[in-house]
Amino acid sequence: IERRDADSENRWGLYSGAVGEPRKGLGLSARLQWFDTETNTGIEGTQADLRLGLVHRPFARRWTFLNRTDFAIDTETGGISNFDNWKLVNNLLVNYRRQGTQLSTFYGAKYTRDTIDSAEYSGYTDALGLEYRKDIGKRWDIGARASTLHSWNSELYDYSYGLSAGFSPATNIWVSAGYNWAGYEDDDFNMAGYTAQGPYIKLRFKFDQQSVRDAAEWFNKQ
Repeated sequence: IERRDADSENRWGLYSGAVGEPRKGLGLSARLQWFDTETNTGIEGTQADLRLGLVHRPFARRWTFLNRTDFAIDTETGGISNFDNWKLVNNLLVNYRRQGTQLSTFYGAKYTRDTIDSAEYSGYTDALGLEYRKDIGKRWDIGARASTLHSWNSELYDYSYGLSAGFSPATNIWVSAGYNWAGYEDDDFNMAGYTAQGPYIKLRFKFDQQSVRDAAEWFNKQ
């Protein structure tokens, strides 16, 4: 919990998080961030984000399930325009791996409601994606991915598809480069990977006691 006082504004902040493993192969997490702000001009605002996560990795199974749910609010009164906005977002990723190949499917759903002064706007948007990856030796892999973004109120569709190649220089380190011939952007569906049009490079680490040790040993050898 924190309190900040300044000439321009005063703010309360709350940060909270919890992670647990109720049984082997099942992980749960929760995170809450909340801010309440009041400026010297009389504007009051609240921002909050509640996130719930679940990962299910059955022992000696080929399947992995990841789910994340976010509920966020953003309100402001006392300014030129008052607003009261909230959204509910869910991201589900299912992964199947076997003999050097990997198939992943993603589904994201988002419902938003924005109230600006006396006008109210709401809508439902979802995203569906599929990715296939193939190991080429012990360190290299190639992949193809395609996804679509659908706005149900306006009946608009956006598409993303492309190819990528990955390289693992050390255990739990993965670098990939790819190109999407078509794309879209929506930060609420970031579990779907990089979906914007054009080239991209990604660097991923897995951090635990062993992975940090392996990464340090690899960098020391260079």
